[in-house]
Parts: sequence; structure tokens; C-alpha cells
Amino acid sequence: MNLTKLANKFIFTPTCFVCAAPLPFSYKMPYICDKCSIKSHLINIKICECCKKPRDIDPLKPACPYCNGDKFPFDNYISPFYYEGAIQFSIRDYKFTRRFGNAKSFAHFMAIKLKYLDNFKPEVIIPAPSSKRRIISRGFNHTLLLAKHLSEMTDIPYDNVLVKIRHTKPQSLLTRKERETNLKGAFDIKPHNYKNVLLIDDIYTTGSTVKELCKVLRKSGVKEISVATVAHTYYSENERLD
Repeated sequence: MNLTKLANKFIFTPTCFVCAAPLPFSYKMPYICDKCSIKSHLINIKICECCKKPRDIDPLKPACPYCNGDKFPFDNYISPFYYEGAIQFSIRDYKFTRRFGNAKSFAHFMAIKLKYLDNFKPEVIIPAPSSKRRIISRGFNHTLLLAKHLSEMTDIPYDNVLVKIRHTKPQSLLTRKERETNLKGAFDIKPHNYKNVLLIDDIYTTGSTVKELCKVLRKSGVKEISVATVAHTYYSENERLD
């Protein structure tokens, strides 16, 4: 065991990623206490092949009503959770109150979902980038930490090649239409030779961030893109089909 892992074991007490209750040092992943349940927040249904939203699949209607068959710029998508309730608070606590331990539990559930993707053989995990100003204000890079944990669990290396070259308004404060233009020209990428990648982010809402990042990846020579997020937003109970 290296010094980093030894320090993590004895300095950072594991806590429940839902309620933050302290757990024994010997506690195994995922870090969730006996009092908490995440079952109702898990996505257990199929994903639309076009827009990747969770939905029931009707063989007579290959496209779901949300996208009308419009193709998205990535090839696979997984997300273990709906962005709601305890999961929503858990992600917010991770990003804004530095509950670093939550990242390991998020990565655990993402890794499980990734096992079910067909022909999934990415060369690298690439985290969605944040601006330097945002990283400084938060005190850490939340998607990079997530990528590190996911890399350890999947044996897929990670590389922070995507960069945000322009600070933008938080997507969470914008309307769907504003989100589509807010990120245009905000990203760039370092030189690389990757052809098959896994792009990760914390939340999939309208898909504006992911779409813009996919454009940059495609332009740089990437041929196949899989996307994984911790949670997926739905806008009404009609979209919660499980």
C-alpha cells in the first residue's frame, strides 16, 4: 500500500455519501449507511438510442418523444442516478462543501453501469473541464477527482486534456435556450492521439455541455465517444418512466 492510500485510510474517515454519517474505517464500498436508501433514485430502465434519455423502449417507435430521432454527437451514455432528492443534495455537497469522499461512491456506481455497455473499450477517461476561476472558488476540480477514482476502479487511464478557455455563467442559472449558446467557443483541447474516449461529468441536464465537448473531441480526431455522468435530470414525472 503506497503512502497516499495509507493516508487516505487513516486520515480521511469514510462517511455515508447520502447523509454524511461517519462510517467505520473498515467499511467497504459503496459508502452508504444502513439508514439511507438510494434505490428510488437509481435509473433501471433503457436509454433512448438517439437522445440518451431514460425511457421505455417501444419497438414500433425507435425515437422517443423528447428528441424525435435527432442524433446526438456521442455513441454511448450511462448514468446511475436521477438528479433528485438525496442524490441531488449529495452532488451539491460534494461540489460546494468539499465532501471529497462522495466522489468515490459516485465512481463506484458509474463503474457498475459501464460494465453493461456493449463493445466498450475506451483508451482514456476525460473529465469535463472547469474554468480556473471556478476551480479556485471551489478549492478543487470535481470532475478530475471523479476521473481519478473511476480510473482506479476500471483500470482505464485518465487524461485532463480538455480545457475551458473562457469563463462562463453557471449552466444551472440559465434557461435551456441560454445554455445552448453560453458554452460556444468555451472549450479547447491539448494535443493527443486518442480515438476512443470516455467523457465524464457530474450531471446531464439539457446535454449542452456534453454536446459542445463532443464537438471539440470530434474535431481533434476522436472517432468514438462514450459519456458517463453521476446523475441525469428529468423535468416532469412523465419522464420518470421506471
